Order: sequence, then C-alpha cells, then structure tokens
Amino acid sequence: MKNCRIMFVVGGLTVVPAACGDRDEAAKSVSSQATTSQAISVEKYDVPSDALPLTIDAIAGPWTVGTKTAFIKVVGSDVSCVNENGLPSKAVLKDGKVIFATDWRVYGWLLANGTVLKWSDGSAWTR
Repeated sequence: MKNCRIMFVVGGLTVVPAACGDRDEAAKSVSSQATTSQAISVEKYDVPSDALPLTIDAIAGPWTVGTKTAFIKVVGSDVSCVNENGLPSKAVLKDGKVIFATDWRVYGWLLANGTVLKWSDGSAWTR
C-alpha cells in the first residue's frame, strides 16, 4: 500500500495532520509561502469621520484632477473609474461610504459636501 498524506494550508503554513499507508509518520508542519489564492485577504481602511454616504448618483460623472478630467461610469450594476491619465479600473461600493477601485487597489471617500472624492493613495478628485 502506498503512503498518502492529508494536507491543508492555513495562513501560509502547510500542515500535514495525518499519514496513511504501510508506516506511521508523525504529523509534520512545513512552512511555506501562501499563493494569492491561498492567502486570506483582510481589507483595512479607515473611513474619515466626515465621509458622506456614497451613492451612485453622488459619484457618477466627471471629476476634475488638476487641469485634467477623471470619470466614474455606471452601466447597469457595473461601476468603473477612469483616472485623469485614462487608466481604467473596475470599482465596487462598500459599507455605504467607500468606493474601492479594484484594479488600482485604492479606496475613496466622498468629502466636503460631495465635492471631493479623496483616495487612499493621497490623490483627490473635485467637482
């Protein structure tokens, strides 16, 4: 009979809790680096206390970034952003006060009576 092992990965640590076959082996732990699909993603963002409720109507349309224009587009339930340099990103609304640009990996909040969209990377879009 062949030896076989049952393994699972938890937080980047490979655990071998049991073995089966002709011989008994003690359980082993092998440290390994988790792949993206194995890693548990924890979202961390601090919503400013003065952030306004974020709705599609409040954020859709053109925004000014310096002398250039950025856009938030809504088609059905799909939301996307295009920054002032023409770089697009899909987006999702979270927790009622956060927009997350998934491709850029940045979060945004609506501030200043809806006239500023402040991004977690420090940039700001204005109306």
